[in-house]
Amino acid sequence: RDLILSHENLAGRMPGRDGQAGYDSCADLMGRLAKALRVHFQNDADIRFCFLTRSADDWLRSLWLHNLRVSRLTLDFDHFRDSVSLPESLPATLESITRAIAPATLVTAPLEQQSAARFGPAQVLIDQLDLPPDRLARLRPEPAHNVGPPKSLAPALLALNQSDLDHDSLIAHKTALLQSSDSESPAHVR
Repeated sequence: RDLILSHENLAGRMPGRDGQAGYDSCADLMGRLAKALRVHFQNDADIRFCFLTRSADDWLRSLWLHNLRVSRLTLDFDHFRDSVSLPESLPATLESITRAIAPATLVTAPLEQQSAARFGPAQVLIDQLDLPPDRLARLRPEPAHNVGPPKSLAPALLALNQSDLDHDSLIAHKTALLQSSDSESPAHVR
């Protein structure tokens, strides 16, 4: 039987919140998770870690937009970019994860390619299951979850975060803004 554990926070807390500057602990976290899985499932388990990758600029922009939505981030994009530490080299980061999880396997895929796939970003996970065609045909894509706000809302979200609104009022204003944006745009399929 196959088991999929999927959550972006398994790689560490989202940079940009509460002083978190980067994913410095990712390789260590992945190594500890691999060890725990091997202990629990014994050595015959085929353990695979799947990471979606993206360009540094796309990643930073998405991170900034998510942080604008879910926290009281008051930095504009340029100042935010300066506050977050980028991995010096994505290949070097992935190599450190590969070493930490060995003998488990690391599978990577560019997010841009997965977004056009039938199951969206989950496609890389579905592909690991090696499902027979008839079972694969019965699977239905899930709607998108935790989708970042449109870039067009960034100025309004930033202004709300920089305002003197109390926490509950801020959340209410952001919710109304995001809901009005959702009703004006086509529904997300993935």
